[in-house]
Parts: sequence; structure tokens; C-alpha cells
Amino acid sequence: MFLLAMATACTHLPERAAMSHETAAKADAFHRAITAGHRNSVEYWLGQGMDPDIRQTGTGRTPLITAIFAGNADMVDALLHHGANPALADEVGNTPLHIAAQTNQPWLVLRLLQAGAPAGRRNAQGQRFDAYLFLLPDARLTRRARDGRAAVAQWLAAHPPE
Repeated sequence: MFLLAMATACTHLPERAAMSHETAAKADAFHRAITAGHRNSVEYWLGQGMDPDIRQTGTGRTPLITAIFAGNADMVDALLHHGANPALADEVGNTPLHIAAQTNQPWLVLRLLQAGAPAGRRNAQGQRFDAYLFLLPDARLTRRARDGRAAVAQWLAAHPPE
């Protein structure tokens, strides 16, 4: 049983093992700068050729997912501007759209959709992002969240998911 658990836990290790210690340290520093909202540092790293999709060691999060968890719309914009891929999912299939919806940030959902994020992608639970975004009734949301959800609904009506 232990060996089965270890084999399952290590399914993504070869990808990460290929990352040198120096690259892993840079990736982690990059993600910390994103979390802290240090836009100048992030812009510097990206200008020096940092991969805008480099995964954080340990979590496997993409920079976009890290920025969304931090609730930093400016960082999301900077990463998208530098070519971050809004379609990349985490280890359980959640795309940045799923994360933005799960954390009730419809304004980020809209930015990601406008940047080409795949609205029809399903995660490991078989859910599209909109299942999470429209889960709560409007009465439980702030005005900003209601307005954001309405904007997403309009966008989806004009651009139905595949």
C-alpha cells in the first residue's frame, strides 16, 4: 500500500526533477514576488527571460494561479502581457479560470476569458469554471462580485464555451 501511495504521489516528479536547484530557487523567488505583489521585481524577472509559466516547486502552481490566489489583478495583467498561458491547469485540472471562480473573483475571470482562457475546460471533478462562479446566490455577493458575474455572463452569452 505504501509503495502505491508513493508511486501516485511521485507522478509529477520527473518534470520537477529536471529543474535544476538554481532554477527551482528562481521559480520560488518569482512566485514569492508575485504573492507579495512586487510588480517591479516580477517585470524585471520577466524582462530577463523568466518563463511566465514556470511552476512553483512543491505546489506545481503556475504564476497566473499564484497571482489569482494573491488576488492581484495587476499581476495577472502583467503575466498575461508577458505571454502567460491562461489554459495551463494545476495537478487536479483547475485552470486559472477555475481558481478565479472558486475564489469569487469574476473580474479576473473576465480578464482571463478575454485573454483566451478555455471556458469549456473541465477539471478532475468534471466541472467547468462557471459551476463555481455561479454557485452562490446573488444576495450573498458584494455589488462588485454581482456586477462582475453579470459581465462574465454577458461575455459567455456572446462567446459560448465549446
